[in-house]
Amino acid sequence: MVPRGQPRGRKTASAWAQSSLETLSGARSSEQLTSLRNIQPNPSDRPRLVQVWVLLLELVNSVSNGSIKAKREVLEFLFEMNYSEPGAGYKISDLKDGPVAAMEALVALGLVYKPSRQSDTFFPTKVGRRLVANTGSGGRTDEKNVSASLGTCEIIVETNFRLYAYTTSKLQVDLISMFVHMRTRLPNLAVGHITNESVRMALRNGISAEQIIAYLNAHASSRCRSGRIPSNVSQMIRLWEAEKDRVKTKSGVLFDKFETEEAFDMVEKYAFEMDAKLWSSRILKTLVVADRAADQVKTFIKSNRIA
Repeated sequence: MVPRGQPRGRKTASAWAQSSLETLSGARSSEQLTSLRNIQPNPSDRPRLVQVWVLLLELVNSVSNGSIKAKREVLEFLFEMNYSEPGAGYKISDLKDGPVAAMEALVALGLVYKPSRQSDTFFPTKVGRRLVANTGSGGRTDEKNVSASLGTCEIIVETNFRLYAYTTSKLQVDLISMFVHMRTRLPNLAVGHITNESVRMALRNGISAEQIIAYLNAHASSRCRSGRIPSNVSQMIRLWEAEKDRVKTKSGVLFDKFETEEAFDMVEKYAFEMDAKLWSSRILKTLVVADRAADQVKTFIKSNRIA
């Protein structure tokens, strides 16, 4: 694998790996670079996405700097990016600290695209969207087999919500632990429970129920009936998400102490016509309007001399 724009007199694979690591995570110790070269003596001998992961896993450790929270944030971002819409732009300012710190390195690896260094918008690339889950049948051979190259993962989910993940990949276990309460970890097996609280934690971190279900189905063991997780499990995950969205908050401004009902009715009608009315009580002569329209309602009250 040779970065784009590389001149014909290209660097050796080991020299490219060293310079790329120095760009991604700053000056690394010679011991760390030697360790990486021992793991991957010739990157061109492996599929393209596996070459990316050799550097990406080093990046995750570098950005986290020993912080489990930062490492989790970066892994969550990679998990979410796998389900991003092709060609859609996303705001960097909406991301957590971990992905923000790793953004320039992800751009250098070609996982995301930024129109300029100062831009607050990034676009996940085709490679970035295929980092975690297995790709469809239309993908290239190396991309379809990247999960197997990094460590296969077969998941069995029982109707009692117990989950068995047969894998030797620490990355896969870290991904699963984002929405599963892990109970046992063995060299080639991880056991856990899908619980209300574990799913709620994933939802709070921006992972949707459909993303969880899609990941579990993508890695479902061939021993599972119909090759999918039990229907009662997927339905319950969706129900837990629906409970989270049952109550929604909106920012608004309260107007009260209207002297007459006529004055209240006039302002209420104005807010309703603007599609800014959130709640009102004629008995209490109290009105709540959307925050975006509060200034316009104030101007209307003053212009009509409504006390």
